[in-house]
Amino acid sequence: MIKEWLDSRYQKPADGEYRAHSPIFGPKGNSERGIVARYIRAENVLKACRDLGIGKGQSLIDVGASDGHFVSLAREHLGCQVTATDISAEACKRVEEMFGIRAVPCDATALPFSDQEFDVVVCMETLEHIEQIHTAIGELLRIGKRVVITVPNESVRKTTRTHIGIHPHKHIWNFKAQSFDFLKTMGYQVRVVRHTSTVGLVGYMVLEKFGLLNETTVKMCLAIDRMIQSIPPSWGWMFIVTKPGSSAK
Repeated sequence: MIKEWLDSRYQKPADGEYRAHSPIFGPKGNSERGIVARYIRAENVLKACRDLGIGKGQSLIDVGASDGHFVSLAREHLGCQVTATDISAEACKRVEEMFGIRAVPCDATALPFSDQEFDVVVCMETLEHIEQIHTAIGELLRIGKRVVITVPNESVRKTTRTHIGIHPHKHIWNFKAQSFDFLKTMGYQVRVVRHTSTVGLVGYMVLEKFGLLNETTVKMCLAIDRMIQSIPPSWGWMFIVTKPGSSAK
């Protein structure tokens, strides 16, 4: 069901402008609400990838890439080779059309790639939608030397609304700082980072609501969030998963 819903969401209208899920058209482009949070999340993941040594000559794959905002930024700012995947074939079409980036439609629980094929695997705001979440996590770890995951930090009440059918395409899993600790028993190192200040997000949304977003105000929001994002509660979690001795170089 979710695949069909996503294909409908990402389909390019025959007689109208495509409304992007992410801010691929810039701060004032035709995108869904919440673009400042998406900018902040992308900046945090870019920093994590830099800290892991990802750069020119390295390979990165984004699993659940949507319409390609992050992979386009990774190619531009990291200089690495990028690949996108999404369960929606329509989303993959948008990535290839707009950025010329290879995009493979596939399920995160059965990724068609070789073991350790990529220097880093990025999976942003995707696992909370997947019923077979542990299978998907296993696939991320299988195809990548290192993995960067972001998930929302939200209440059980919100996911309950999904389970009882009020929001059938929303999130089905909740996460906390310890959610990926089970990987430590398998020999992985897990670093947890808070991202996107809940307090700051209120201000960012006000700017967006009143049409005040532009390149300058987005940079201001990014700078503010860097200073306050470690103050709880955070809007989301980032988990950086590595194995001792693993290297992206």
